[in-house]
Amino acid sequence: MEKRHCSLENLLLGSDSLDRISKSVKESVSLADAAGLPPAYEPAFSKLNAFRDEQSKSRDELLRLRREARAEKAERDNATLEFHRKVFDLLAEGGQPAHFIMRKAMEMIQLWENKGLNGMYSPIWKQLLEGSPVSARDFILSDNESGWPLALRSASPFTHIVAYPEDEWDREGEAAKK
Repeated sequence: MEKRHCSLENLLLGSDSLDRISKSVKESVSLADAAGLPPAYEPAFSKLNAFRDEQSKSRDELLRLRREARAEKAERDNATLEFHRKVFDLLAEGGQPAHFIMRKAMEMIQLWENKGLNGMYSPIWKQLLEGSPVSARDFILSDNESGWPLALRSASPFTHIVAYPEDEWDREGEAAKK
């Protein structure tokens, strides 16, 4: 018989009880081994491994979705950059389309101010459009570290252009001539 240290189990159960428990556990394990049963801890490990595999798949799926979202955002950001590049090209050409675009953009900024919308962007857009067209173009089309050009392109007073067909600019110019 092994010598037991004075432990809490020994104090609570007594050394005779601990010996009987140890003997019962060893017999149970021997019977389970003889019957070909897996050890009692294996189902828990199997469940843990299955959980880890599922978490890994979920993590991989989450990373894939994040990559797709980043790619879609980059595509949208590139589209707004190209859109604004075309807008500033039209503004640089001057003429009736440029006047129409600029007037509608200023009306949009005024609408934002009247409705209390885009409070952060409308003053900046107003300052840019009332200032030097070259400076406005350079800033809006830049990849400034502050992120302001991207934010301004996302909240642009030029989005109204999509709603007007090109010939409407010409019709407005013809009406002004009459």
